[in-house]
Amino acid sequence: MLVLNPKCKYFNRKGANLFFVFFFHCIAFRVYDYYIKVCAVAAAPTIDGDMNMGDVTLRVSALCIRDGHVLLVEHKSFSAGDPFLPESYWILPGGGVERGETLEDAVRREMMEETGLSCNVGGLIFVKELLYPYPGVAGQGERHHSVSLGFHCEVTGGETITGRDPEYPDDQQMIMRVDWLAVTDLHRYDLYPPFLPDYLRKGAKEGFSGAVPEFFDSLL
Repeated sequence: MLVLNPKCKYFNRKGANLFFVFFFHCIAFRVYDYYIKVCAVAAAPTIDGDMNMGDVTLRVSALCIRDGHVLLVEHKSFSAGDPFLPESYWILPGGGVERGETLEDAVRREMMEETGLSCNVGGLIFVKELLYPYPGVAGQGERHHSVSLGFHCEVTGGETITGRDPEYPDDQQMIMRVDWLAVTDLHRYDLYPPFLPDYLRKGAKEGFSGAVPEFFDSLL
């Protein structure tokens, strides 16, 4: 620590003033440099799995229909304890897009991880927005905000298994079961999102070849 001696012949008012100006200038520069580094870290893109656009997650889903059956995953509720949601529901295989991954690669990876099946990825058939709590409710989107892109896919190989989410430890897995459910029996199951049962029945009847992608908001 530097201590100035007022009796020193080199110490005078002008010299002291110059010293303190220089001293506080150095402190200010260090504070500013630290601030810039903090801001840069805060603004940097996250690299923690799912592609994250701010706090919005980009997801993909695979829709596979074969011999009148659709491939679905029974999944634990993402909002356990919510009285307005079932404890589990059936969803299309899929998940978050990882940084540097193409959409088609993400679909194929999620299919293999969750179902053990390989697939050809076809055209985009729907876009699904999800905010939870829902739009119009206090704190809309605070707990979850995602955009999911649905692709029509054709299974090309593998054996149907109940897979796992590699981002969760074994005792916290969200996937409960994977199965091919008859399209005619979908009314017996809790499917999510709500638009899915009618959409699947229509698609199984009319096909998805050349289908125009449809948009479904958070309430559908």
